[in-house]
Amino acid sequence: MSSLVPELLDRHRLLTLADANEAETRLKLIDRIIFEVLGWGHDDASVEERVSEDGNTTFSDYVLRTGFSSLVIEAKRSGRSDLVVADKRKALLNRKLVSGDTGDAIIQARDYERKLAIPFAMVTNGDQWVIFPATRTDEVPFEKSSAIVFPNIQSVLERDFSDFYDLLSREAVIGGSLETELLGRIEDQTDGRRLNQYFTTGFSKLSRNSIFPLDRERDFNSILRRHYFI
Repeated sequence: MSSLVPELLDRHRLLTLADANEAETRLKLIDRIIFEVLGWGHDDASVEERVSEDGNTTFSDYVLRTGFSSLVIEAKRSGRSDLVVADKRKALLNRKLVSGDTGDAIIQARDYERKLAIPFAMVTNGDQWVIFPATRTDEVPFEKSSAIVFPNIQSVLERDFSDFYDLLSREAVIGGSLETELLGRIEDQTDGRRLNQYFTTGFSKLSRNSIFPLDRERDFNSILRRHYFI
């Protein structure tokens, strides 16, 4: 990995100077980070996957799948179309982040996620990397969800590499890193909705007779039989 970092940093610099298009950015930088740095296999990846709904067909850049884990990646050119992101690790998916070219890319990836029933997505131009949830089951709206942001390639490959790898490597995603970081540790998103916030007794300690004493349970079952013929 140590020998790969200078090579990829130099590759990014050259792509930017050349105002590289999306295909070159993917081939020469994004592909290498996904497969060589993060350890995903080519058998895990589907490229240009058809996304069809209501008679409209588009194509997602990458879908990474293995077991029960899946991730949509929307790629943009390195060149001069930098994604505009905050220089901080987490940011709400509100108007400040979801605006302009960055917002268009996020919305596009989000829509791919939803149409493919995939819960997580990433938008990157090889320099900035934005990872976020789109399909949720905890009643949190999209604009109140948080994205994890790596603001530049130096963050990805040097300064914050451990965080980047622990979130997006193949083994980390299989281990539930995206669920944990994007859903499970954000206090204002899910903690208030957890069942253990409302029930002080663990479910494993409840028995049938904890709710209905034996005689009341018989009465309850009798009522059910009379009214529902069971």
